[in-house]
Amino acid sequence: MTRAGVWPMLLVWLPIAQGLVVRGELPTTKNFAMFVDKFCYDYRANPSKGKEIAGLLELTVTGRTFLGGKADEIRTAENMVDHTAGKLLLMLFDDEDDRWKKARRSWDHSTCDEKARHANHVLVVDLSSEAKQTSTVKVNQHIRDRFWYFAFVNCGATIREVVRYKLHATNPHLGFQQEFGIDHLNLITIHVAFAAFFVGTALGNQFLVKKHHSQSYDSALLRLLRFAISSSAVSSLLLAAHYWAFKMNGAGDERVRFMAMLSAAVSRATLILIGLLIAKGWSISTTLLDDRHIVFGVLAAVVTLSALC
Repeated sequence: MTRAGVWPMLLVWLPIAQGLVVRGELPTTKNFAMFVDKFCYDYRANPSKGKEIAGLLELTVTGRTFLGGKADEIRTAENMVDHTAGKLLLMLFDDEDDRWKKARRSWDHSTCDEKARHANHVLVVDLSSEAKQTSTVKVNQHIRDRFWYFAFVNCGATIREVVRYKLHATNPHLGFQQEFGIDHLNLITIHVAFAAFFVGTALGNQFLVKKHHSQSYDSALLRLLRFAISSSAVSSLLLAAHYWAFKMNGAGDERVRFMAMLSAAVSRATLILIGLLIAKGWSISTTLLDDRHIVFGVLAAVVTLSALC
């Protein structure tokens, strides 16, 4: 086995990422603070007229609530303090030190007003007169990309019927990649590039075998390696298809993603099998495998990265 045939093993592990379309149900108690998710928004350094908005968060909720106070529109933290009692709220925090980082440290024991004081935006969820509410929060920032954190906080509102929610975060200025957070851009290109690399590596290996005109050169371990690389190529192509669907609907296709994960698992299992066979003394190989320490090191790296995935 040549060194060129070993290094592709390192690329079996690829990061998997999601944008943000979150659905769920809220607790029915009168007092709770539930973190939902986070999303990395773009920024507008020098926004032109009509393009000041860096990102959007769309909220859809259904159910029935009874508010202990007057319903309000989206408000800033400063205007919401001392007005939280009896209300069900969606709070948005950016990652600045005096926003989410500070709120998180005292999250379990802070009051609604204290949480609202650290929030960038506070939206009252009002289902007292209608069973459905749809709202859009406009995110503005001008310095850098930031993670924004979303949490539902009930400050005493009565949940009369189960409240179901859907949050959909987008970066509208990113074109066809608007469904992706800034930290997950270009995933389609990345997976297609890895798929092409895997296919090229497998074909190159097969070409070398034919060039030598020898069946003994094409050992069982080399065939297993080509199978592992091919499985990785299939996984990358399926993930590219998943994220192509994701850019259209913000959710992707979970069946395609499952098949991609299955193909990646098959590839990793094959690599582990190769390692076990090597440990047994290359028992099914008819040729000498050079650089065993490199092979063992690469296999150890792949297994470690897979465990961290």
